[in-house]
Amino acid sequence: MHLFSKHQVRQLIKYTDKNQEPIFIITHLFGLKEYIKYPLKSKNIYFNISAPSLISLNKAIEYFGAERILLGSDTPFGPNSLEVNIKRIKNLDIDDTDKELIFGKNFRKILNQ
Repeated sequence: MHLFSKHQVRQLIKYTDKNQEPIFIITHLFGLKEYIKYPLKSKNIYFNISAPSLISLNKAIEYFGAERILLGSDTPFGPNSLEVNIKRIKNLDIDDTDKELIFGKNFRKILNQ
């Protein structure tokens, strides 16, 4: 999903609190501050990190855990976006198990549900 405002983020949080079945993937981790302000009750929201310059990856992992973060290529935002994100993940101070989750295990889990 592409969200474009804080209002849309709050609406999604309310919706997913009541509707736990569908899986939602939020592009670019848009609205991180809103998700922190209004904590998620549901576990059916994932975030792709396809826009490296727009998000705080460390903050997202700290708040949601690596199990909710997906390496994304929704749009090639900026030159070499995918390569930049791969490098960012490899350089994170997290264990290899968490890196594997972000690099693909999370997405495989979603597809196998």
